[in-house]
Amino acid sequence: NIVGTFRLLETVRGFWSCLPVEECQNFRLVHISTDEVYGTLGASDPPFLETNVYAPNSPYSASKAAAEIVFSSYARSFFEQRPLLGSATARAGNVIGGGDWAIDRIIPDCIRAIEAGKSIQLRNPNATRPWQHVLEPIAGYLLLAERLYEDPKNWDGSWNFGPSVNEVGTVKNVAETIFGHLGKGSIEIVESKEQAHEARLLQLNCDKARQFLGWQPRWSTEKTLKATALWYKTVMSGGSAEQITRTQIYEFFSELT
Repeated sequence: NIVGTFRLLETVRGFWSCLPVEECQNFRLVHISTDEVYGTLGASDPPFLETNVYAPNSPYSASKAAAEIVFSSYARSFFEQRPLLGSATARAGNVIGGGDWAIDRIIPDCIRAIEAGKSIQLRNPNATRPWQHVLEPIAGYLLLAERLYEDPKNWDGSWNFGPSVNEVGTVKNVAETIFGHLGKGSIEIVESKEQAHEARLLQLNCDKARQFLGWQPRWSTEKTLKATALWYKTVMSGGSAEQITRTQIYEFFSELT
């Protein structure tokens, strides 16, 4: 995360250093980060604002927070001197959706458990996440990039993209809902004394994106899980991954018009 961000920023800086100004007018940068840079909320704490201090509590979240510091240092040291370059950092909550096969992610693990004929093992079944379909923040990133293109310096800074505070749910609820839509699957709660640290409560305040960008989530958690389950069900039954992906992208963005 740190080195990759550094290399990306060096590439952007390199382009701007060697190209004539008139050729750099279309350069915009949206750096994708994560809500985990903020740390974990207490039971009575309000959702995280973009101005909250970084408080990472795992090696992963620390690497993302460090990447944000690298981004901020480049923005101040190099990008502020380029009035035609717009740059911003975007932080999203947990995203779900078809096509995700990553290890140790709840829905891909559910699918693998079904295919292996085993139960999904949950370490922290009551952990709460701001679940949203991956197309939600992508729509926000594109909108942010569009605003940066129109006015590079009035839309920089950091932006949160997450679901409504009413659309959060537990890991256990997500697994149960996915299995319900697929018509099969079971859950096993596993307690281990040696667990990797995981944030139990994460929630973003997205008022800034709503008020200034006009962005807001379109799909409820119910709709998100239904669409995600449909994607995997289609592919698992031999359907085209490309076709179901195109269909869902079209459905999502057609609702934005």
